[in-house]
Amino acid sequence: MVLSQPVQFALRWLVENVPGMRDASGVIAAYCEWFQGVHEKTIRSGHEIGTIVALPRGLIASTAWSTVRVWDIDKGAFVWSSTGHTGRIVKMVAVGDAKLVSASTDYTLRVWDVQTGTCLWTLVGHIDAVCTLAVLNNAKVISGSADRTVRVWNINTGVCLRTLVGHAGRISALAVLKDKMMASRAIDQNVYACLNLAVSGSTDKTIRVWDTETGACLHELFSHSWYVTVLATTKDGKLASGSDDRTVRIWDVDTGVCLFALKGHVSGIYSLVFLPSGKLASGSCDGMVRVWDPTTGACLLSLVGHTDTVYSLAILNDGSLASASTDCTVRVWGMDTGACLRTLVPDESICETALYAFTEVHNMAVLGDGKLVSACFNELMHIWH
Repeated sequence: MVLSQPVQFALRWLVENVPGMRDASGVIAAYCEWFQGVHEKTIRSGHEIGTIVALPRGLIASTAWSTVRVWDIDKGAFVWSSTGHTGRIVKMVAVGDAKLVSASTDYTLRVWDVQTGTCLWTLVGHIDAVCTLAVLNNAKVISGSADRTVRVWNINTGVCLRTLVGHAGRISALAVLKDKMMASRAIDQNVYACLNLAVSGSTDKTIRVWDTETGACLHELFSHSWYVTVLATTKDGKLASGSDDRTVRIWDVDTGVCLFALKGHVSGIYSLVFLPSGKLASGSCDGMVRVWDPTTGACLLSLVGHTDTVYSLAILNDGSLASASTDCTVRVWGMDTGACLRTLVPDESICETALYAFTEVHNMAVLGDGKLVSACFNELMHIWH
């Protein structure tokens, strides 16, 4: 059973204001702990948080408009803070243990030393806002921009290796298919090559699959009827896409064929993740999380609980699924039954005021030790275990 926020406030008001109810506060607190989960600590960043990324050694990076900050979770204090961008940072990725890359609306990317906060490189080349970013390998990242191009960068040298041209709209999503075995385009189609492929989704409603070594577009995938919003891939080459057309689509990367159109959501799709079992989870503006079998197209579970957009999904160390929503909660779901195991709502006494406790949750990161960090628009990061 999960208590709604009004019920939680009502319980606390009763304990604090009604004679005799204070004696029951222990029972109420124990009940609340059962459904809330353990809220370890809160870090107040002092700025509206844009995005967060888990780093090695218990560190986490957050953005504040054009500033990057790195925090020590155990100490609850920031390690370094660096500026350099002149526009809003829209995306960050960790590359290996030593580097962090940020993408901004100022048309640039920056490569940071995780330990010192030194800006190693400013990657210049896009002629409009950088919208998204993905890691290709320990030396390369790919970026997508409103200039309708995808660029491949060497972050050790700061050099743009390739500019991938073909989309007719803003690049809205990127993903990588590492070490994908595909048939050669030579005369002998039985010759296979191991390729690092980039996948881009766009507001032009299409998806493109790129060979990042040659810059060739291997496939252009047509099927969505509105903007492509999110992409997800697996190590064995599965590709899924979500769109504002309210569908999730499963693709055969080798042929460029859409295998399944997964229908059930009644609003746009904004988060996708493949589970360790091979199943696919999707989060939508309709507040629903759905779990699909990508081999049959069947909807296996409908996870009901959120009342607003689910912007972020994360797999926890025990195999459960966490979802973050603008309804101010994080929910943890069991993948066997679809039951909501926990609703993570911070105690407002920890967060100083109820205003800081309950606000939209838009981003999550899972640390190496299994702790979950959720980021809110109200300057707070909550750490759960």
